[in-house]
Amino acid sequence: MDATWIAAAAARDAAAEAAVFAEDGIAYRDMADPLAGPAAYQAYSTKYYADNPKSVSTWTTRSIQVAASGDIAVQTGTFTETGAGPKGDKQNRGNFVTVWKKVGDQWKVAVDIGQPFPPPAKP
Repeated sequence: MDATWIAAAAARDAAAEAAVFAEDGIAYRDMADPLAGPAAYQAYSTKYYADNPKSVSTWTTRSIQVAASGDIAVQTGTFTETGAGPKGDKQNRGNFVTVWKKVGDQWKVAVDIGQPFPPPAKP
């Protein structure tokens, strides 16, 4: 379901990432206003990649539940981002929930929410 998105993220291809969103899809990111639609997601990702030139994001699916109707699915999992920050010396980890919906014969993101874990306590 999200293999296209994973490949786009690995390639740091903001346009390809945005293409997985439904026209009315929305993403919630830490410290950002909601990103409504593919164009908003693409603009956010383009700026994010410029501000975080060494950033690499990966995620692992914990579960996917598809509705009996076959047109909605809920995916949960964890994400890891290495190389964050202008110097690439930060790491982020957290949980995510993605709601997918069928648009024609394709699965598209309806809602995506990532929630980072708090930074580790300093000794």
